[in-house]
Amino acid sequence: MAKLGYCKIDNLYLSVKSKHAYNEIKDVMQSANLLSGTLAFVPVIQVFASGSPFETAVTIREYDWEEFAEVMGSVPPITKERIRYYAEQMTWVTKGDEYIFWRCVNEAAN
Repeated sequence: MAKLGYCKIDNLYLSVKSKHAYNEIKDVMQSANLLSGTLAFVPVIQVFASGSPFETAVTIREYDWEEFAEVMGSVPPITKERIRYYAEQMTWVTKGDEYIFWRCVNEAAN
């Protein structure tokens, strides 16, 4: 049994198309995790690559932390939108329990 929010689906078997969409969503999620980790490491490289301790202190103070926070904050919405994109497409080509499953994934990503 699969359950997502109010969606309850017993004995769901995914078609080949759904398995492909599932793998696409999994790749999107893994890429988003990699992107978040990489973005989080960027200031460390930029700040500590400056050289002397004095230059490092100045770089830390002058680093655009607001822009960095904005970029980091945009990663999850982008990921949700990509998941919603795949799930919505699957609602167009599936029926029955499989359709209900993809509709629930789509609604969860909104």
